[in-house]
Amino acid sequence: VTMTAGWTKIFSADPKLGFLSHAAMVAERVAAGALPAGARVAADATKMMFNDRLDAAVAGFFMVSVVVILADSALVWWRVLRSDQAPVSSEVPFQPRTAFAGD
Repeated sequence: VTMTAGWTKIFSADPKLGFLSHAAMVAERVAAGALPAGARVAADATKMMFNDRLDAAVAGFFMVSVVVILADSALVWWRVLRSDQAPVSSEVPFQPRTAFAGD
């Protein structure tokens, strides 16, 4: 679901949904000599386009991060299950604490 939502937010043709289509719509309006809703001056429209493209890049980065983490995790588990690699834990072993006065 997360990957579908991310893909939709980046690439949807509907400017209400897609970052890139919204940036394109703003660029078209500026090129036509009009300002999009929410922009008082041309600099505001430029910021809107930059922010839309930045949002698309950040969403894409996180989508790629999810895929890389899942692929690496699957590879590690595959190696553990095949007994090629011993499972490694970075947790500190449990140490019972001593009782303090007033406990």
